[in-house]
Parts: sequence; C-alpha cells; structure tokens
Amino acid sequence: MQICATNIPLKWMRLQIRCQCVTPIDLPFFAGSALRGAFGHALKRICCTARALDDCRSCLLRMSCCYCTVFENPAGDRETYLHSANLPHPFVFEPPLPGKRTIGSNDHFSFGFSAFGRAIDYLPWFVYAFKTMGETGLGRGRGSFVVQEVIDDCGGIVYTADSQTVRSCAVHTSEELTIKSCSDLTLRLLTPVRILSDERLAKKLDFSLLVRNLLRRCSLLADLHCDTPWNIDYAGIIGQAEEGVKIAEQQLEWTDWERYSNRHQQRHKLGGLRGLIRYCGDLEPFDLLLQLGEVVHIGKNTTFGNGQYHLEYNQPKFIRRNHQFAESAERVG
Repeated sequence: MQICATNIPLKWMRLQIRCQCVTPIDLPFFAGSALRGAFGHALKRICCTARALDDCRSCLLRMSCCYCTVFENPAGDRETYLHSANLPHPFVFEPPLPGKRTIGSNDHFSFGFSAFGRAIDYLPWFVYAFKTMGETGLGRGRGSFVVQEVIDDCGGIVYTADSQTVRSCAVHTSEELTIKSCSDLTLRLLTPVRILSDERLAKKLDFSLLVRNLLRRCSLLADLHCDTPWNIDYAGIIGQAEEGVKIAEQQLEWTDWERYSNRHQQRHKLGGLRGLIRYCGDLEPFDLLLQLGEVVHIGKNTTFGNGQYHLEYNQPKFIRRNHQFAESAERVG
C-alpha cells in the first residue's frame, strides 16, 4: 500500500525570522515557550477589535479574525469538531535548539515559523506580530529586538526592516515531495516529542505509533485548514507499519522542561523524548508521510516547537517525483 501525494494533500509555508537584539534577552532552556507566548500576545494585540469580550467564541468577527482562527478556534464552525479536543493549530515554531542562553545587545539570532493551509493568507499579520514581539520584548526581563528580515525556505526575501513591505513567500504542497526508496533511516528528534500511547506519554517510539500520530495530525491539518479531507485506509496503513518496519537502534532520553501559563496561572510540564531512533524495513510506502512530519512536527505542544525531527536516509535513491522516475543518489541528509 503506497501513500501518495494525491491522497494526502497539504500545503505550507516555512519562514526564517532573523533578528538583532536591542537590549539583552534571557532565553529559557527551551525558547519555544517564550516565542509562542509572545507571539500570541502580539497577534491578539494587533488583531482584536473586541477586547472587552472575555471569550472569542462570542465575538461576531471570530470567523474572519486572524487571532481567533490561528489560536482560539481552529475548527471554525465545523460541527463535526465542535466537541473535539486537542485539534491542531495551523502553525509551529522552530526555536533555537534547546539550551539556556543570553543574547547580548546588537547580537543576532533567528527562529523558524511554519503555517499551514488557509493560515498562509495571514502572512502580513504574522510579520507584523513578529515586529510587535520585538517591541514588547522577549524572555525574562523583556529584552527587545528588531526583525531585520524574514526569508522563506527558498531564500526569497519576504520582509526587510528597510523596506517595511511584506512580499509573497514560497508555498509548498505535498505533490512537490520526492519519494525515496529506503529500507534504513534515522529520525533525529531535535526537540521534545510527546506522544500518548494508552493514555500515557510514550517512552518508546514504535514505528506504528509514529505513523498513527502522523496520520492523525496531518489529516486533521488538511481537513481543518486546507479543506481537503484525506481518502486513505488508516487501519491498513497502521497495520502495514506495525508488520513491516522495526526499531533497529535507539538512543533516546527524556528531557523535562516546563512553562508558566499566564492565562491559566499555573505551570505545565512539556518534556519529551529527544535523541535518535533508527528504523529498518519497508519504509518506502511511508516516506511522504515522514517528510510531511518534518514540516508539521509530531506529538503534543507542537506550536511551541515540540516534535521537530530530521530524517537521515541511509543510502536511499530517488525513485519518483510527481509519479515519474527521477535521478538516483547515494545519500540524502
């Protein structure tokens, strides 16, 4: 059973935000918490016209509001999902890799940001929010920064501080991905991966559990934010993953971190698995899904940057691009 681009449609943009520090910024061990929190405050500040309301769900503008769509109400008015929990938001951050640090005045730093489906249309609002984050401040002590430029993953200039203009960015679809024939690959988990298995956080990442999580996350993103429900045999794919691919090696450790939520007035633990895990078996049918996971991340708390991984192929070769044969290669990182 081959998963192909025609039955797993998804579209996305990926940005790199390059900044210069104005006053020193103290970033926590995992900067995704600070970035996501500051982004939410900034986006609501520039978007909300009904701040007297306690709940976005009672706002007449909720269906057209960037903040409400991206943060508060990912299901929109879809009755199918009215009582569903843990629906995916249409963005993820890719913060600097874990490690507590202080960024000095005039030093440079950067972070990644990806958006999916209709959220791509809010690009100007996102750039404005990044600028507002810099003015309001980030981290302990609220160190300020200036967004020098925003570029897309093709190197295109989306915004510069000199131009003060937001240009269109590269938008990708799953049909652009190249299927690779491979029986041996490694997932390098860059940020904590939190996946539930039998209502408990998994301490081991069996391939079928990985595939199950990716199917749920990617299909919900496609349905909720791209209006393109997936037409695939979920049970058959998961069964194939369980039978055909096994763990060959793993070097995983649990990394704990927590954040304080001003909204809920309490601390939340957001730790997860980091390290590497190597799978062997019939991996080709799952390659497109695994590549999409590199973009959308896996597990819980992905908007903070959790669940980011990198695929490392062991002697793959390209076999198809848009259903045609393509040039072979010995190794792709």
